[in-house]
Amino acid sequence: RTVYRDKIKKMCDANKQSLEVSYMHLSNVQPVFGIWVADAPAPILDALNEAGFDVVLQLYPNYEEIHKQIYIRIVELPITDKLRDIRQVHLNAM
Repeated sequence: RTVYRDKIKKMCDANKQSLEVSYMHLSNVQPVFGIWVADAPAPILDALNEAGFDVVLQLYPNYEEIHKQIYIRIVELPITDKLRDIRQVHLNAM
């Protein structure tokens, strides 16, 4: 999507390392992937970080000289768990 190309450009122009990706966009394009992000965030975020960095390097081949990796940050996650409902397993998954 063009929106992410623009976000990557802004991130790289500012020499930043975090790229925000909309959960809503992700789940609309790949519904199963959206479920995995919510249920098993660590391995999915690792894969997204790697894929995101590959895309950044395609657009900015020398960006590896600035950062060795980037971090995908999922935004617009529609989870409304109450604080008292969060269990230890959830805390270890974030």
